[in-house]
Amino acid sequence: IEFLYQAFGKAKAANSSEQVRDILSYYDSHAGPKCVEYIEHLNNRLNVLQSKMGLDIGKIMSQFNLRKSDQPLRVMAKVLQEPVLNFQSMEGQLRNGSWNLNRVKFDTV
Repeated sequence: IEFLYQAFGKAKAANSSEQVRDILSYYDSHAGPKCVEYIEHLNNRLNVLQSKMGLDIGKIMSQFNLRKSDQPLRVMAKVLQEPVLNFQSMEGQLRNGSWNLNRVKFDTV
């Protein structure tokens, strides 16, 4: 979603209600366990295609310096400090991943 806002003016209808709805819908249907199920589905389709066509997908992927693994990737992560938003004489407060801007006065130009 942030990409759409960053791309405002660069992509046709980048912030249209329809496009935002479609992207939210995609992430609703491909998040959490559904994401894992979708990847398993794609992997199963790939295995069927390999069997039917006799392709060695590993060789094809290696030509692009890619490899497929059934094991999850471990990465190191870091928890960042919460950002601070200042408005005139108040700070916006971050609560449960959303900004609480209740009673915040915006600076007008």
